[in-house]
Amino acid sequence: MWFKEYGWKQNPFSIKANTTLFGTENKKKDLLNFIQSGDICWLTGTTGVGKSSLLKWIEKDLKSHNVYYIDAASVQSSFSITKFLTSKNSIFNKLAGNKFPKNTVILVDESQECNKELVKALKLHWDHKNIKSIVVTQIKNLDNFNPSFKDRIGKRVITMGNISKSDAFELINFRAGDKNPFDKASMEYLIEQAECRPRKILELCEIVCAKMAGKKRFINIFDTEAILKEPIRLEPPKMPRLNNKAVKLSPMQKKIMDQISKEDKTAKELSNLLGTSEGSVGKQLSKLIKSKKVIIKKQDRPKKYGLI
Repeated sequence: MWFKEYGWKQNPFSIKANTTLFGTENKKKDLLNFIQSGDICWLTGTTGVGKSSLLKWIEKDLKSHNVYYIDAASVQSSFSITKFLTSKNSIFNKLAGNKFPKNTVILVDESQECNKELVKALKLHWDHKNIKSIVVTQIKNLDNFNPSFKDRIGKRVITMGNISKSDAFELINFRAGDKNPFDKASMEYLIEQAECRPRKILELCEIVCAKMAGKKRFINIFDTEAILKEPIRLEPPKMPRLNNKAVKLSPMQKKIMDQISKEDKTAKELSNLLGTSEGSVGKQLSKLIKSKKVIIKKQDRPKKYGLI
């Protein structure tokens, strides 16, 4: 693999949600205050600024609470928050007569995919103090939530944005460690091209390193500029043999497959058709590729996806 050429054991620029964040100290403080106060709040911001990573940080860091992360785009339409919570309750609590875990915090990622039943149940359990706090995360407005739920959010909104240039440098240096192949000028160029969006910074770092793997140990500004100006081609994924095991699809995954069954489409085209964010679509496409339902049909960017 390309990353081994630099001495890394794994891809240091993976864009999967990571609990090590930069430039978010005030957001962390605000979010913790809302949770500890027992509020419902809305975490928002454009694609790739670290909303899911902040939720994962809360899930890992908040030891004094029972924290549950739910990706609304992946749950089945039959999902019951009541059954979910009662199944998570400890035997000790049940013996004490408590039906639900104490100090329960629900983190709902991609909450634009919540159906009416889930929204209603979340509000009901919060009203009855079965849930201490709820954090909903999505990019656009909260039109999919009913007025009473939005009223309980009120002005408790945390908006994440692009990070500062100094935090962006720190992000690259932290991920690359003592094997950072980029000089300062090349890092600055990558950060500018990514417009200080954390996910985009990591994506561009990976593209440049993968392209330069085996050619030279250190990467300068000329290398970086040349690579990012080229059309990007990725090797088609190696597809393992299919098996007959049924794979359950979420409602959003079914919608994606329905759209690309008619014609190959890009993630942006799918997000426009489905009325959701490109980041949300990208997550579900990755899962569909992993489950051998979808394949990348056009490797040049923007990539197009189709059924296998």
